Amino acid sequence: MRWLLEPFFYPLLSEVFDWDPPPFFKSFLRLEATGSKLTITCYGVTGCAEDEESPPVEDRVEIDLDRQISGS
Repeated sequence: MRWLLEPFFYPLLSEVFDWDPPPFFKSFLRLEATGSKLTITCYGVTGCAEDEESPPVEDRVEIDLDRQISGS
């Protein structure tokens, strides 16, 4: 009988019965582009209050878009 009800109630109630405590670590990318440069910044987000206003930067890459690629 449970298998009949599970598809209907599980999506609605699964979040309510999930008791995992924070922190929940995730990474988010921010892309910033100008005419000459692309900057990719990876932020580590924990879900903790101290990182809410200013999440820590895990990595940053800058790519120069003005560079000419020579053909062979």
